[in-house]
Amino acid sequence: YPKQAIQMVSYVAVVAKGTGETWDGKDAATLPQPVGAPRGFSITADIRKSAGAQVDDGAMSDEQNLQKLVNGRVKSMVTEARTAASLIAKLNVADKVEVLAKPVSAGKDYFIIVSKKHGGSEATAQALADRIDATMVTMKADGVIERLTNR
Repeated sequence: YPKQAIQMVSYVAVVAKGTGETWDGKDAATLPQPVGAPRGFSITADIRKSAGAQVDDGAMSDEQNLQKLVNGRVKSMVTEARTAASLIAKLNVADKVEVLAKPVSAGKDYFIIVSKKHGGSEATAQALADRIDATMVTMKADGVIERLTNR
């Protein structure tokens, strides 16, 4: 498998503004419940591991989770930090919601997955993984990853 992450993502909790909602920054079960979380993302599984955490992953998008929060259907939502900022601006809800200071996850690495059977052999798959790693190192050094991430 490739060893170079394509992206490091920080997740934050968003709550309704003025409610005084907080969390301890450690146990997801202390996030305001229920928590709207992105369906199929590893952060959602991480939150579920906390005993007592109530997760609502019924929305198909972070935008829908933010709308649930604004409409009082969830007490908090978890999303990637850049996505939170973008959606709050897009939906013009900065007067209704706020991002909690403590991140839910300060850095979660994401990787390109390569099947060990790619190309018919583990050696071929490893060669592809090595090429991906080399390309990622070059793209990071050249600032390409940062430019793409900050679009």
